Amino acid sequence: MNGSQSGADVIIVGAGIVGVTAAYDLAAEGHSVRLIDKGPVSDLQSSRNWGFIRRQGCDISEMPLAAMSSKIWDDIRDDIGASSTVVKSGLVYLSPDQENLDKYRGWMRETRADQAFGTELLSPEDVRSLLPSLTGEWAGGLMTPTDGHADPGVATREIAAAAARRGVTIETGVTVTGIRVSAGRVTGVDTTAGPRHAARVIVAAGAWSGRLTRPLGVKIPVRWIRATAARTNPVAHVTDLAVHVPSVGFSQTSDGSVIFGSAAWSDYDLAIDTLGDLRLFLPNFFRNRKMIQLHLNEVAFQDLGRRLTGATRGAALFDWRRMDDPPANRRKIEMAHRNLMSLVPEWRGSRIARMWGGTVDVTPDALPVISAVPRIEGLILATGLSSHGFGIGPGVAKVAAELATDRAPSIDIADFRVSRFDEGPIQAHAHL
Repeated sequence: MNGSQSGADVIIVGAGIVGVTAAYDLAAEGHSVRLIDKGPVSDLQSSRNWGFIRRQGCDISEMPLAAMSSKIWDDIRDDIGASSTVVKSGLVYLSPDQENLDKYRGWMRETRADQAFGTELLSPEDVRSLLPSLTGEWAGGLMTPTDGHADPGVATREIAAAAARRGVTIETGVTVTGIRVSAGRVTGVDTTAGPRHAARVIVAAGAWSGRLTRPLGVKIPVRWIRATAARTNPVAHVTDLAVHVPSVGFSQTSDGSVIFGSAAWSDYDLAIDTLGDLRLFLPNFFRNRKMIQLHLNEVAFQDLGRRLTGATRGAALFDWRRMDDPPANRRKIEMAHRNLMSLVPEWRGSRIARMWGGTVDVTPDALPVISAVPRIEGLILATGLSSHGFGIGPGVAKVAAELATDRAPSIDIADFRVSRFDEGPIQAHAHL
């Protein structure tokens, strides 16, 4: 065990759900761990999502990962006493028309989720029985009774606190500016607080991961999508289910407030980086173009300016687009709030207590990257979770911890290898 002041057996870059859970797991195995983040724990992606914990809607290649994650969520909830934070009472997708319902049926046939997880198709009568408070006419829906939701920021911070109790060193407000490699082996990282030493480094830095690995010749193609979510004031209790309809997704927390967001579209801020690997992203963009709103704004001009001034190295590389508080799309969330109040009449007197933006790292095929790097011993990638990472994060963390300690991964991760982007056309996947 490396227990020196600046050293550890394993360094983890990024204190989101993947980073904190990997640290928690590794510490339980007796490894010394240093967790480093440029901001507070759970400051960005892991606190700014809807908090859905789901297998429902995942691609078939992610099913073992999602199943493992669901079990880990149960274990974590019991281990750290987070029963009020992590709620496994079911997830429902509702469809107002036959077209979406046919997509649900197709996903069920491909994944056999009914046999694996007890997922079931809902009739209009089932929907009315499950959610009597909801207005509207529904053609049917999809439900996985053992999926659920959590208050994402609270849950991530609780896991981090449990990891610290196990001896994990957590450094916040420290930017990792580079990964140290000597003779093909990782030796640590450079940070704004000085070097940190380890023979294993897990990169779980979300949208910023590719900026760390690029100087090593390791390309992780991701695009940064800006999502918006919000929380209401505490309102009357309506359901413990997590619910997704075409216009809004929501779940009610233990204090009665509702976390919600628009299911209709996300924002993409154009930049010079957009041109890189364009061929990889175009197929998925065209498949989902109705759900992505393009913006030409200050981000593009900031990108141009940093290139012209040479601000593309060291800490400057990570300060650009750091966006500790990405702008929320107010119009989008106000529309989602109106949809929410129309859907649930009991909440018509609610108000938006807080809204926020968040940066989401999306890969060309919307599958995560969980991979060792063969030519750099000790470098592990756990990133690119593509807008559904909170729920599958603990499984990603477990596999990353296994790779970092030379153990065989618990599941087949061939579909998540980083080299897939150089091996041929990107495959379309059956996400819902």
